[in-house]
Amino acid sequence: MRQSIKDLYDEMSYQNEVWGENRTQQLELWLTILTEEIGEIAKEILEKNDVQNLYHECIQVAAVAIHMAEDIERRSKAGGFNDFKNQ
Repeated sequence: MRQSIKDLYDEMSYQNEVWGENRTQQLELWLTILTEEIGEIAKEILEKNDVQNLYHECIQVAAVAIHMAEDIERRSKAGGFNDFKNQ
């Protein structure tokens, strides 16, 4: 297994410990969380701080995006997005 995949799994496990598994958020909140994490990547790139911090921020973005996708998948299967376009 690649190190990045292992690190992603570890980050997802950590986020589950902090925020709980199978959490549901409004899409706007998921967007806010994801955008904030992407902003941290931008900051690391623009400030040229530490490549390890940049790597870790990328892992955090991936973990948040997967948790968001899992939430969408769960809610879609449960009929939670029947009126998605009208929200």
